[in-house]
Amino acid sequence: MKKEAVLKILFECATAYKENLVGRNLLFICVGQKNRVSTLEAVFMPSNFLHMTGVKFLSVPKMNARTFYDRCVGKYLRIEDFDLDPLGYTEVKLKVLPKLVTPNLSANMIGDYHSARPILETDKLAGNTHCCMGLVTNFRQTPYYSPNSVLATDIREVTSDRVRIVATYRKYAKEKQYSELVYVAKKVDWLKINLPAEFSYLDKPT
Repeated sequence: MKKEAVLKILFECATAYKENLVGRNLLFICVGQKNRVSTLEAVFMPSNFLHMTGVKFLSVPKMNARTFYDRCVGKYLRIEDFDLDPLGYTEVKLKVLPKLVTPNLSANMIGDYHSARPILETDKLAGNTHCCMGLVTNFRQTPYYSPNSVLATDIREVTSDRVRIVATYRKYAKEKQYSELVYVAKKVDWLKINLPAEFSYLDKPT
């Protein structure tokens, strides 16, 4: 893949990431066996974007992650500023990134990453049978997960203890409660879904 093509994807994905996810939280409502309900919250910041792309810095001094994002959103990142990963990870990531920087990450499943790929360090994966996003957290600092990678693979091949996402809500990080429903699964009996007490205020999909 030529750098000019990479730049085009980076600019488009940064714009979509800004419009759909930056400064927002996502709440995934998940259902496992015996209709057991669990939740996962993630927050998306400008500095997370770099880790999704797989590009390597060439400019001196190196840009930080926030500067990289700003240059992509502003469309003034230069081909002289970066290089592609020599193992091909940049191209693989950028092929699926447009599908993941959406209001709900195009995710219908979440699972625990089972360390099938030594190079990847993440905790959870959210995605579908074509691609997924890695999510990590440090509960000592924040209760939220943050994105740290993307994979062009079937989520079922790299996770264990998967659960189905039945609904995804979105809000701005400064807001106290979720109100915007951005995804709802089909064929869900919502009468059997008991939301956790902290999210009991949510209007169940109809």
